[in-house]
Amino acid sequence: MTPQQLLEATEKAVGEPGMHEKHMELINLSSEFRKIQANLSEKETAKARVEQRNKQLERDVLRHKEREKHQEQINMLQKKKPWVEYESARLSFFDIKKDKKDIEVNLKECREKNAPIEKELMRHRNSLDQLEKKDKELRDNCANISKIANQTKDKMEKESEKVEDFNNEISNIKKEHEKRKERIQKFNREISLLQKDLKDSPNPDILKPESDRISEVIKNLTKQFNSLTRDASEFLNEKSQHKGNIENATEQLKKLESADNLKLESLRRFDRGCYDAVLWLRSNQDKFSGKIYEPVMTQINMKNMKDAVYLESTISFNDFKSFVCENRKDQALFSDLMKDVLHLDIPSVCPPHDSMDSFTPKIPLQDLKKFGFENYMTDLFDCPKTVLKYLCENYKLHNIPIGTKITEERCNQVLAEMKGISLFFTPDSSYRMSVSKYSGKTSSNVSSLNKNRNYLNKSVDIDEKKRLEGLLQMHQKEYDLCSEKYNQIKKEIEVVNKKLEETRQQKQEIVSQMKKRSTLMSQIESKQNRLQEEEKGCPNIQNQIDKMKIKINHTNKTRLELSQQYVDQISKCIKITKERLLLAMTITQEKILMEQVQAQFRTLSENLKSLEEAYHMVSERCNNMKKQAKILLKRAQQITGETMEHLKEAFNNLPNTLEEIEALIHEQQAKLDCQYETNPLVVLDYEKNKKEINTLDTEIKKTSELLADMLLKKDSLLQSWLVPLEQLILRINEQYSLFFKQMGCVGQVSLEKDPDEDYRKYGVQIQVKFRAENKLKTLTSTFQSGGERSVSTMLYLISLQELTKCPFRLVDEINQGMDPNNERRVFELVVETVCRPNTSQYFLITPKLLPNLRYTERMTILLVMNGHWMLRHDEYDVKEMIKRKRNQKTIQ
Repeated sequence: MTPQQLLEATEKAVGEPGMHEKHMELINLSSEFRKIQANLSEKETAKARVEQRNKQLERDVLRHKEREKHQEQINMLQKKKPWVEYESARLSFFDIKKDKKDIEVNLKECREKNAPIEKELMRHRNSLDQLEKKDKELRDNCANISKIANQTKDKMEKESEKVEDFNNEISNIKKEHEKRKERIQKFNREISLLQKDLKDSPNPDILKPESDRISEVIKNLTKQFNSLTRDASEFLNEKSQHKGNIENATEQLKKLESADNLKLESLRRFDRGCYDAVLWLRSNQDKFSGKIYEPVMTQINMKNMKDAVYLESTISFNDFKSFVCENRKDQALFSDLMKDVLHLDIPSVCPPHDSMDSFTPKIPLQDLKKFGFENYMTDLFDCPKTVLKYLCENYKLHNIPIGTKITEERCNQVLAEMKGISLFFTPDSSYRMSVSKYSGKTSSNVSSLNKNRNYLNKSVDIDEKKRLEGLLQMHQKEYDLCSEKYNQIKKEIEVVNKKLEETRQQKQEIVSQMKKRSTLMSQIESKQNRLQEEEKGCPNIQNQIDKMKIKINHTNKTRLELSQQYVDQISKCIKITKERLLLAMTITQEKILMEQVQAQFRTLSENLKSLEEAYHMVSERCNNMKKQAKILLKRAQQITGETMEHLKEAFNNLPNTLEEIEALIHEQQAKLDCQYETNPLVVLDYEKNKKEINTLDTEIKKTSELLADMLLKKDSLLQSWLVPLEQLILRINEQYSLFFKQMGCVGQVSLEKDPDEDYRKYGVQIQVKFRAENKLKTLTSTFQSGGERSVSTMLYLISLQELTKCPFRLVDEINQGMDPNNERRVFELVVETVCRPNTSQYFLITPKLLPNLRYTERMTILLVMNGHWMLRHDEYDVKEMIKRKRNQKTIQ
């Protein structure tokens, strides 16, 4: 046992009730405490990181919030302003309405007093209205005639403007004639200059032969260039084909050497049905709830291919080609689909639900290294955990050690001492041990390893590989040859192209010279045509002037007719004016009479008039104020909603007069304009970070409280477990040291603690010294012999038994592996311990006893006869056997 396992066994055996449970709880609590502590640290780090980000954003956020505060103040003031305006208008309306009612009462009383005089005044007013109506008709008639006269006058002015336009057109005709003469002179000068340039230009008859010669050279060079280009294109296409062939051969070689393809190819060679099932599964994996692993032989990756022989000698071929399912339901579905779809009986397996922790070696590898073992079989390869669990469950690979040449040399010692190993391997052999169910005897079987199975060997098709390599070499050679020819032709193309460009440049110069003469001739022809057009387009100026004069005479006649009409219309207006003058005298007389009555009426009704004026004024003000109040109410409701109940509290903190509100709006707007506008996304990030910080604070607080509670619980649990445990170990140490002292040796038991308070690493440390020249050494398999370990273990068990009370105790074969001296000393110590008064009954089972051991009267020796050749119990006569033994002693 390890010190940790020994501690747990001691707690279970002699610890006070609940000690082991407290130990386990303490281990779990400490583990959970460390996890939560790590989680707390992560959260604190995350919080610090977010706080740092928010600290950087805080200035912009404060600025943004300050802007929002001013903006919100402005918005609220702008919402209250229409309501203040409405309230002011509403109060004004009620005041005006009250004034209107008062004036209306006074006006009614006044009208009743002034009614007769008003009636007389109305009669004169009606008469005056009739006279004024007639005067208006005369005035309108006169106005219409005046309007027609004005229109006639306008027509006269337009005709005068026409005469002026005709005179201007005569002046323009004369000016245009002078300009045309100047253009004709200019064209004559330009034609003379162009004819001079044409005379100085080279003769095309001299240039044409040279142009034809250069054209022939260009034609030949172009043919040569096109021929070389076609050749280059052919070589380029051939080069591209060879490159594709090279890439194809390379890709095939890569596929041939691919590990997965090799595994799949190996599976195809061994079992074509399983190969087809793999191809089907790769296209239909989604039909299953869990993952279906392809055959075991494709999932195993050997760390060293030399070790594959060990797995091939352990795992059956049927399991090598089996598919591995994560659950039974998928296994059943997979088998059914294989039979229904592929019509194949494909093997499939399902591993147990145990965790990988249940597949740990029974014997630590450290204990086996002295025999030359270097690995367990599970250390030799990698594969998915699901596959590994199945192999460990069915083949116990985690308990099969792999040895070396040293193991072969010590195989007898391994077979004798390693009882927990049923199978192990050496480089050339496998050793299998079995125990008979009948006799209990252990037998071993040694077999040579078969290294020719090659289930896991990733082989390559050598012939195909050689063929592809040869093909690749051939295409590469042809590709290089095409590249060389292509580069050579490319250089020739560059030389020809350079000559072609130079020749084309010469051709271009000659063409330019020939083209220049043609251009000059064309320009001369164009100028001459335009000159002819100018000369042909020259009109008869005198005819045009005579036509204009005729138009002027015709227009003057029209002006004379319009003047006569204008005089007639003015005469009518004078006649109507005289009639209006006579009518005005009648109106004046009627007005004098009306003014006399009106003066009387005015004297009596000055108060009435003032009241009427006041009433009219107040009515108009009342209507206007009512309309204004409605408009202001509607505007206020549009801004804040139908009611302002939800804004009353905010409005109460604001000024109640328009002047104060306007001043405060200007003040807040000025502050708002002075501040820099911040990106709103910064505020969103800030608020998001604040929420995250608050969440982390809550989580950190909860986690800290949980850690504090766990720490209190752990400390309490530690005290309740560690103090009794230390006392227990102290008592065990006293007994253990005493027993070793009685044997002439030194032994010590102590509690081994972990400096990091990992209670999983706490253990019982046994230190012994069997020889005076040695120092106290920890009890291990490397320093002490097997017998010394047996003595130490037995004395520890006896020390434990000294601390417990029970009706009987049982010890089986404690003397196995002890030398005779230690066996005798231990036996005597056991006898001395268990034969004391008031001790428990003790059963000691052993296959043998040393001669001349010390026995006491408190001991009973029972001999159990067992074996295949023993007599039946009813045929065995003990008395007869004793009698014969006594006779033999007598004879001796």
